[in-house]
Amino acid sequence: MNKKLNPFDQEKHIKILRRNRIAKNYIKYNFLKKHALKDFIYKFKNINKNFDLTLEIGTHSGELTKEISSFDNVKKSVASDISIEMIRSVDEKGILKINFDEDRIPFKENVFDGVFSCLYFSNSNNFSKVMLKLQKILKNKGFLLISVFGQKTLTELKKVFSETELNLLNGISPRINNFFDIKALGDLIFSLGFANPVIETELITVKYPSIYKLMRDLRGMGETNVMIGRRKKFDSISFFAEAEKSYFLKSDNQEEIMATFEIITASCWVNKK
Repeated sequence: MNKKLNPFDQEKHIKILRRNRIAKNYIKYNFLKKHALKDFIYKFKNINKNFDLTLEIGTHSGELTKEISSFDNVKKSVASDISIEMIRSVDEKGILKINFDEDRIPFKENVFDGVFSCLYFSNSNNFSKVMLKLQKILKNKGFLLISVFGQKTLTELKKVFSETELNLLNGISPRINNFFDIKALGDLIFSLGFANPVIETELITVKYPSIYKLMRDLRGMGETNVMIGRRKKFDSISFFAEAEKSYFLKSDNQEEIMATFEIITASCWVNKK
């Protein structure tokens, strides 16, 4: 019996293809990850713990792993990504690089002292299963630090696209990737038994002169729509023109549009009895 497809699931082969395409120029569009990394490094500096082995999932071009591996309390670091081209772009010596799908983490239990992921897990089709696996591969007293895009991310664009589709195409299809609800994330961490969870959220507003500049940044970040239920046909020029017109009408400043990004950061510990 075939598994029923969820229209909001990611189409992984498309995700890999797009991440491979953007790998070479990703650093031109990683301003949000750079911002999130500052918080990561601050938190990491305040941890009194030795890390024999750490893992980053969704390394992009390796900025986080490079930073972490430079600390005196870290012996060895592993960088991973679903995209082989992203992995190849990590040029730091001494870092072990591995290519795998985060929904199929290949490690045995009790391997890592720390696991990190920065603005990546919107790619997962079964995040609860991923979190359970992360708990297993972490050693007792292991540390988990992740950041994800929250539910408030791109709400303006989502609303504009929905209205434009209704007006021009008489229907709505998934156009913006599913992002995380902070309460649901907290409930998941609590239900799995992680210790001392700390969950924070931050809203960042970015100004754009046009909807096309916003879409360019989303492509460069690797955050364009790859959901199974997305509209497969190319949208017309008139569709984007109408969407942009609507976007500007909703803006307080008629010369620019605003895009909201919510970054949720969660840290917790593994306490294996």
